[in-house]
Amino acid sequence: VPSTTAVEEVTLDLTLPHELLLTLACALLESSSENLEHKEPRIRTLVAKSIGSVIALQDESLRDATRALHDSILGSLYAHLEAGRDTNSKSYSKSSTGAFDDTTGWRALETNWQGLAAFVAATGPTYYDHYSLTENLLEACEYSCITHVNRHVRAAGIAVLEQ
Repeated sequence: VPSTTAVEEVTLDLTLPHELLLTLACALLESSSENLEHKEPRIRTLVAKSIGSVIALQDESLRDATRALHDSILGSLYAHLEAGRDTNSKSYSKSSTGAFDDTTGWRALETNWQGLAAFVAATGPTYYDHYSLTENLLEACEYSCITHVNRHVRAAGIAVLEQ
């Protein structure tokens, strides 16, 4: 006959004090800015995921740092889109020279869209109150979702729209 033993339920309180949470958030924002274009894709993925966690705090003391990160993401996004476009035609991306497939060589562009999606998801409808939605950004999103040769970039652009 199997013996039955009582299992004691243990609850851990992992709530951080607000000041410590803000210190961690500032460190994550700084690290995110520094690693937005990191050569290692797993680091860039972690950056995109951590952005949403920090933005979700919606703490007024982080406003300037989050705005700076948002501006960095958009600057990087536009730079990578421009570098990837064919100068003769804006309807197709340049192929990755020397790449074996259409998924390599785009580096931070996918991360930029993932980071922007994290911003939109974390702020919800208030995104438009805090950050401007320009015609240039909408055109870049349309291009990335429909025309870009890299399927991961297309999916990341669509993730922004899904938020």
